[in-house]
Amino acid sequence: MTKKITIILFFAIFCSHLYSVEEKQVISEILFYGNTKTKEAIIRRALSLKEGQKFDPDLIEKRREELMDLDIFTHVDIETKKSDEGLILLVIVKEKPSISFSPQLNYAEETYKSFFGLKLGYNNLSGKNQELWLTTSIGNLKKIELGYQNNYYIDFFWGVSLSNLWYKNDFFKFNEDRFIGKIFMGNRISKLETNFWASYEKIKIDNGSLLRPDAPEELFKLGTNINYNSKDWEIYPTKGIVGGIGFYKALNRNWKTIYDRSMFRFSSFFNLWKKHVLALDLKSIISEGNVPIYDSLFFGGLNTLRGFSVQTDSGSSYIVFTSEYRVPIDKHSGTALYLFSDFGSITNSKKDFKLKNFKSDYGVGLFWVLMEESIFRIDLSLSPKFRFILDFGWKF
Repeated sequence: MTKKITIILFFAIFCSHLYSVEEKQVISEILFYGNTKTKEAIIRRALSLKEGQKFDPDLIEKRREELMDLDIFTHVDIETKKSDEGLILLVIVKEKPSISFSPQLNYAEETYKSFFGLKLGYNNLSGKNQELWLTTSIGNLKKIELGYQNNYYIDFFWGVSLSNLWYKNDFFKFNEDRFIGKIFMGNRISKLETNFWASYEKIKIDNGSLLRPDAPEELFKLGTNINYNSKDWEIYPTKGIVGGIGFYKALNRNWKTIYDRSMFRFSSFFNLWKKHVLALDLKSIISEGNVPIYDSLFFGGLNTLRGFSVQTDSGSSYIVFTSEYRVPIDKHSGTALYLFSDFGSITNSKKDFKLKNFKSDYGVGLFWVLMEESIFRIDLSLSPKFRFILDFGWKF
């Protein structure tokens, strides 16, 4: 009898101890280290954890990743320390430099031709995850832009930008000078982002005879976009999907609708056997109304049908489906050979989207990732004719 009582008491004490340990698996205190500039409120808001909350290792790791997504830290680590009241969270961060400098060299045989660009940024302004930037580029595309974005809340952002573009339109043989003032705001929830924007555009064309009499020199645009991105690697994804829909309305100075434009894109990446990747992409731009010549779309080249020249055709709407089967040369660096096929049509009227008006091509290519964000790409079209396209983008 005494033995049974002893066992029962021991079991009760053991269970009580377990309960006590479990009860103390709560966050008793959160301490921050390394944030010499970033306001503690910014980290707390992104961390979204409170004292007294039950400790969950999976949730802690998720919150750590969200802190990294702020893009103001080079390193985030969350450690735990036991206390009489529970667990103390030690949030250790390493901040990025305030000033960033990013040169970029781009060359594409047709679509962009070549330009050299610079981006000078001031990050984490006032320690509140705000950003100022100045970008410039010279070459076929000349640009200067000054912008500001406020990311004070992890799930909400807003900003403004002013830019001027100088662009040579090789298809219609005119030079364009476009000033753009833009405001925007948006919301992020995990991999989903929604944003709203409005812009004022002042357009000057050096050959006015190309413009229709009703083509405005000023446009007001109001738009919205919803995007989802679950790619495992932005430059060379091996799995995940990217989807997006968008719409904007273009108005003249009298607030009369000139044209409406909607955009759709869906890309999917399948990681097959031995790191082979199947990449599928469907994109469309559909316009309603009288689209000015300077907002026309162009068909052919790297971004649509690689088997056709960018001088092939123009229009106000297009649909393009592309597929690539990638065979890795180096599984870790993102270097691969691939087979590609494109299928699509461009038109000035949706009624002309008929099967007989669609064009197709196929060929082979090489994709080489350099230093995470720089790429070297060669596309060789075998049909309908032999064409060679080179694309080179280097970020220092």
